[in-house]
Amino acid sequence: MTPQFGVQAPAPAAQPQAQPKAAAPPAAPAAAPAAAAPAEKPEQKKAEEPKTPAAPPAAAASGAPAAPAGNLSLASLSKTNKIEIIPRSPDKPPHPKSGEAAQKFVTFCEVWLKTLTKNYIHTANNVEIVDKDGKYVARYTAIDMSSVKIELKESAYDHTPFVGLLKYSEQQMEAAGDTPAAAKAGKFAAAKRIGVTEIFRYTKDHWIE
Repeated sequence: MTPQFGVQAPAPAAQPQAQPKAAAPPAAPAAAPAAAAPAEKPEQKKAEEPKTPAAPPAAAASGAPAAPAGNLSLASLSKTNKIEIIPRSPDKPPHPKSGEAAQKFVTFCEVWLKTLTKNYIHTANNVEIVDKDGKYVARYTAIDMSSVKIELKESAYDHTPFVGLLKYSEQQMEAAGDTPAAAKAGKFAAAKRIGVTEIFRYTKDHWIE
């Protein structure tokens, strides 16, 4: 069919152009391979070293001997006749709790004496240095444990069936030297002794300070 004059044939429909595909994002870099865990070494047992007994603590003052000390016991005091149980009346049998009270009193006295020794201002580990007659004297206070004696007396009161007496000697230990160091390292001896008697009461099955 011949197109009519002056009439333009419709242009052919435009073909849709293919859109360019978006570039794929670059792949993430591969993670570095994890470091291989070190191979576990077989557990090795250390040979046990022989234990060396600990050395006794040295006194702070060089050459100063430890304060006389010792453990009290009913048996040792009885053996040396340093404990005496005195009945209320020689005509009556001893109190049924006298043995128990005596044992408790020995333990009580042991703790009491150790506390006194610990509370002294000047001890074998903390000696005092004084200038005496042109020389230096190192000195401290200590309890002579060999002088300890205990007495247990029955009383006439039910609420306090016993009274305890603790007797001991408190001594001043001294050593002299031309220098403070020489005095501390010197041989200590008792320069003075003081006899002490302390009284305690037994109430409700306990000794009272």
